[in-house]
Parts: sequence; structure tokens; C-alpha cells
Amino acid sequence: LNQIRNIGRAVGKAIYELVLLDTRFSIVFLNRILGLQFSIDEVATIDKEVCRSLMYLRHCSPEEVAALSLNFTVTAGGRDVELVPGGSTIPVTADNRMLYLLLMTKFKTCSQ
Repeated sequence: LNQIRNIGRAVGKAIYELVLLDTRFSIVFLNRILGLQFSIDEVATIDKEVCRSLMYLRHCSPEEVAALSLNFTVTAGGRDVELVPGGSTIPVTADNRMLYLLLMTKFKTCSQ
């Protein structure tokens, strides 16, 4: 936490002094500190396989969505995390998959 705070101070000081920093921050980090929207494409910078899976889910048929047997949870740190309260009992369907994609994208870009 102290390292993050120190980086924030250094970046803030550079902005205040109008000094150009020769460094590259990840798009996820930049969008987060700028308060911009996140997208599935940003997940690729973190985990390409998860991004591919999300893109598949976005475009597959309703039958394929049902066959995946997904629910509103994600495994992180060896444990299941509910994306919404009661998420372990809510199946992902063709009708609610966009919400699932939004929540997964938010989790991957903001929570990890």
C-alpha cells in the first residue's frame, strides 16, 4: 500500500509541476485513476484466456450459453466470489449474459 501511495504522490507531483513522465502504465490502471469506463478488451491486458472466453460467451447461441452451466461467481485466490449477492444460485442465461459480462469485466479490471 505504501508503494502505491508513493507512486501516486510522484505522479501527482509530476502533474502539478507539468513534468512529462517517461513511463508506461497499463490501460486498466490509467482508466481506473481517470474514472473512465472499462471494457472486455481491457481484460485481455490482464488475462487473454479470460478475455477470449468472455468474447465467446458474448457471441454464442442461447443453447451454447446454457451448455456452459455458468453462474454469477468467479474463482479468485482459490475461492469462489459471488459477483452479485446469491450469485452461486443464479445461472447465466442468454437473457442475463450481458450483465454477467459486465460484472466479470468489472471484477477482472477493478477487483484483482
